[in-house]
Amino acid sequence: MDDDLARLADLLDFCGAYWLGGPDEGLEELLRRPEWIVGLAAAGLDKQAAALREPSMPSLSEHATRFEKLLRVPGDDYVPPYQSAHRSEDDEEVCAAVRCRRIYRAAGYDERPFQDLAPDHLGHQLRFLAAVCRREAACRREGHFEGADNLAGWRRGFHADHVWWWEQFCKTMEEKAAIPQIEFIAALTRCLGSLVSEEIPKE
Repeated sequence: MDDDLARLADLLDFCGAYWLGGPDEGLEELLRRPEWIVGLAAAGLDKQAAALREPSMPSLSEHATRFEKLLRVPGDDYVPPYQSAHRSEDDEEVCAAVRCRRIYRAAGYDERPFQDLAPDHLGHQLRFLAAVCRREAACRREGHFEGADNLAGWRRGFHADHVWWWEQFCKTMEEKAAIPQIEFIAALTRCLGSLVSEEIPKE
């Protein structure tokens, strides 16, 4: 249904922007809104919702420092946000970054303003799927079901080839986060990974 796809696209975009750009004041303000927290609990993220209610939630500065350590500075806590870093040693296919870039160009996905980060970055994959979902929603809203079905094929195909590693990445991030904001977005991303492959009714 087009409304569900549009909402899914918004959440994919939200998570993609976070993993690419990191925390900012707007995100911190959003995560403290009561209506947002209630929505998380309703979606099954009760543990994360409870943590975000705590008055002692870490500051933006603490959040940013932890984000840098986990996602940008190689070291004991570093968790690479790139699909290619999670490949098996016997994987002889063209590297994930090259495959993602080919798909993005064919689909018209614009990597800006994060073009300096490799195309197999989790954030790019999320934003690409958001763009596909948004276009699919528009086609369904306008009754162009053939185009919608084609976009659904892109969505499910990308999921099959490029989303398999999100589950373990997000679980590792949840375990290492030490910051409720990061733990929450990792949990949300993991949930979204299971939604993007779902069949959408035509009517």
